[in-house]
Amino acid sequence: MIAKKIKDLVQNLAHKFGYHVLSKNSISGDMILFLKGIKNRGALVNNILDIGAHKADWSLMTSDIFPEATYYMIEPQDEMKPYIENFLKNHKGAWFQGGAGAENGELTLSVWDDFAGSSFLLPEGEESGKKQRKVPIYTVDSLLESKKMPIPNICKIDVQGFEIEVLKGAKKILGKTDIFILEASLFRFSPNQPLLHEIIDFMVKHGYVIYDFAGFANRPMDKALGQLDICFVLENSPLRFNQGW
Repeated sequence: MIAKKIKDLVQNLAHKFGYHVLSKNSISGDMILFLKGIKNRGALVNNILDIGAHKADWSLMTSDIFPEATYYMIEPQDEMKPYIENFLKNHKGAWFQGGAGAENGELTLSVWDDFAGSSFLLPEGEESGKKQRKVPIYTVDSLLESKKMPIPNICKIDVQGFEIEVLKGAKKILGKTDIFILEASLFRFSPNQPLLHEIIDFMVKHGYVIYDFAGFANRPMDKALGQLDICFVLENSPLRFNQGW
């Protein structure tokens, strides 16, 4: 508890000076620079969807740049409740407690011992080596249909290899949401996990192009590039109107 208070104090102090503190194992790169860049280039951002919100760290960082936006978060871990509720005390938004997927229903969530991450891709039972629990699954489309959220201007998806399944259930925002920020992997760290080229192929087929890279993570075992945050925009996005150098 004391350690958490110290971390929160340091983070809050850093935010006052325009910085965001990351742990040594976090993805490197400059998400803040990317977000500030699209704002300076005139991106209209009123609504943001954070899928895989975890402790709301990304939304908190983004809110320093887009403070007037409304933040909609999807996160399945009960343990993240105090962090998300604390964020929502100071920002407009809503939390949908559960996971996002291709269909409404229920899936088995495998949770890391330190709650630093979770996945829907690991097998059920003891062979996963993780704590497991059943959690509700929502499609983004169903949340739109029930008018629980509008079409977001930015959609960030960080769901440990479940990104394409989430996108399959988000047909109503594909082609309308201007900016997607997706975590992508260069190795199949979990069974059936899509690789970078598969995510790019999916997004290109739905009218998006690569716009930027906002973070990189090297895997600890050999320091090879393992994951990255890839940013897509619509091919006809205003951010791409000027094709000059």
